Amino acid sequence: YILIHTFMLAWSPWFYEHLKLDTGATRRRVVLLTYALSALALLGGLAYGVSTWVLYEFMVDDAYSSGYDVAIVLSLAQAMIGLQIMISAFITFARKTSALATITLVTGVVNIAISYILIQMMGMMGAAIGTLAANAMGLVITWVVAARVHSMPWFGEKGGRA
Repeated sequence: YILIHTFMLAWSPWFYEHLKLDTGATRRRVVLLTYALSALALLGGLAYGVSTWVLYEFMVDDAYSSGYDVAIVLSLAQAMIGLQIMISAFITFARKTSALATITLVTGVVNIAISYILIQMMGMMGAAIGTLAANAMGLVITWVVAARVHSMPWFGEKGGRA
């Protein structure tokens, strides 16, 4: 989360400037870069999970070894948030930020509900899975809203206008 947030602070001026240009070429460039950055965010989440796997036994007492699996799931949940932050920039550009507030609220409520249910069945892993599921849901909803409020050529169509 910290890395993606820091990156977004640096990237957003370029991003918004290119969205303002609103040409087919710049729209395709923004989409391709967004895909590349999304892949990088997912790889970063996986790398964090792998580093947790490698370092966990050196950093954490054996009494807490069951937390290893939870840490990996939570690293993927954080990667989902990173992707959501990146995609939410399209919604911000379209000046539909109230949608982001609604998505965040709904995702939080769903996280609490799913986590509560899964904690009863799976303990702390249930909380991690609930968080991952809610964050993935929030990402999908954010992407759908972003595609509706600011059409882009996500699947290679020319120009991206609906």
